[in-house]
Amino acid sequence: MAVYYDNTSLKAKHERKRSLEELTKENKELKTRLQATEEDLTNTQVALTEVYEMLAGGGENG
Repeated sequence: MAVYYDNTSLKAKHERKRSLEELTKENKELKTRLQATEEDLTNTQVALTEVYEMLAGGGENG
C-alpha cells in the first residue's frame, strides 16, 4: 500500500470543485444563448430570402 501526498489544501480542492460547478453552469447558459442566436440567424436568413424573392419577383412583374 502506497501513501501519496497531495500538496493542495482542502480549501483549494473545494474552490476548484465549486469553480467546476460554476463553469458547468456557465456552459449550460452559453449553450442556451447559442441556440437562441442560431434561431435568430435562421429567422434573419428566411426574412432576407423573402425580401430577395419579393424584389426579384417585383422586377419581373414590373
